[in-house]
Amino acid sequence: MTAMLASVRSLAEAQIVAACGVDWIDLKEPMQGALGAVDPGVIREVAAALGDRFRLSATIGDCW
Repeated sequence: MTAMLASVRSLAEAQIVAACGVDWIDLKEPMQGALGAVDPGVIREVAAALGDRFRLSATIGDCW
C-alpha cells in the first residue's frame, strides 16, 4: 500500500494538503530543526478541524 504524507506547520497548510487528498498529515516546524515541534495549540487546531478524516502525527523536537 502506498500513502501520501505531507508535513505542515499550520492549520492553513493542513487544509491545503487535505484538499489535495493526502493520507497522512504530519505537523512539524522546520525552523526549529529537522524534527522541530510545532506549538501544541496548532496541534489542537488541526486535530479539531481534520482529525476525524485524516491520520495525524506531530514531532516532539530534536533530541540533544
